[in-house]
Amino acid sequence: MKHDYLIRVLGANEKVRGFAVDTKGIVEHARLIHHNTPLASAILGRLMSAGLMMGQMLKSKDDKLTV
Repeated sequence: MKHDYLIRVLGANEKVRGFAVDTKGIVEHARLIHHNTPLASAILGRLMSAGLMMGQMLKSKDDKLTV
């Protein structure tokens, strides 16, 4: 399976944040498991990418994110 990446950038004393993700591998894996159409795969991929970025913004290991 292809390796996916999440990059987090902080600046201005942590007042500015930036995120970049490459989730092609996990989205392709999900597409094969669920037999999605291309449109459904795109939507699922965007949701998964947003969830990854939002998860990185959690403050504590005990925090939870529901999408």
